[in-house]
Amino acid sequence: MKTPTRKLIFIVAIVGFALSAIWENIHFPLYVNFASWMKHIFFALCALGDVFLILCVYSITAAVYRDIHWLHSLSAGKLTTALVISVLLSIIAEGLALYLGWWDYTDRMPTIPPGIGLSPFLAIALLPVITFLISRKINQIL
Repeated sequence: MKTPTRKLIFIVAIVGFALSAIWENIHFPLYVNFASWMKHIFFALCALGDVFLILCVYSITAAVYRDIHWLHSLSAGKLTTALVISVLLSIIAEGLALYLGWWDYTDRMPTIPPGIGLSPFLAIALLPVITFLISRKINQIL
């Protein structure tokens, strides 16, 4: 039986927020020069931003397959599609954040072309897929 859409999206959002909050706390020391409006809300705001991106990946993948419940009939192809979308969104989102001056990197942050940090790239490239896999398991239990 397919989970109602709201419940499925809620599970994805909660799992995504938890994983993102952990990731943001771990790689926080690799950042400097936060925009003034971000200094006190960095972890929560970044984790919420990550959830937004995870839900974007879910929605775009649903649009590609024309199936809002694509997570129920998971396949390697669907996961690969989600991963490719995640990689593209990661490059765009991190590039935009740097361009807007929301933060900079310390010298310890490894970067990849086009000059974005490896850690934030991996966060948005991998967390959606990991979130989807965990959310699917939770959905099967509930």
